[in-house]
Amino acid sequence: MIQSDFNHSGMVHFNRANLLNKLGGNESFLKEILGMVKSGLIESDILELEQKISNKEDESSIRKIAHKVKGTALGVCFEILADYASQLERMEPWEWEMARNLIDRMESELKYLLELIEND
Repeated sequence: MIQSDFNHSGMVHFNRANLLNKLGGNESFLKEILGMVKSGLIESDILELEQKISNKEDESSIRKIAHKVKGTALGVCFEILADYASQLERMEPWEWEMARNLIDRMESELKYLLELIEND
């Protein structure tokens, strides 16, 4: 059984320096990527997860979407969001209450991130 770990020691919400480094220091490309995030790139997947979990739909489809969110979050250096998505993807045994808890945390984290990058 994987215990959910909400201790994010050593993680940051948004590792801007790491993302900028991945992009070769290209600030305009960074702004373009963050613009895609602001326009719903991750939010739509989290809303789909919320709906599937609320309806207690197929766990494997939930895990696939969680994997997608994790990959996107890692790609834009949203470390804590990626961790929550990873926990949802790997949860064993499956627990609907824990899944709901993780979605709530993902939504709160994304809201925080959107405020954090608002002026970036």
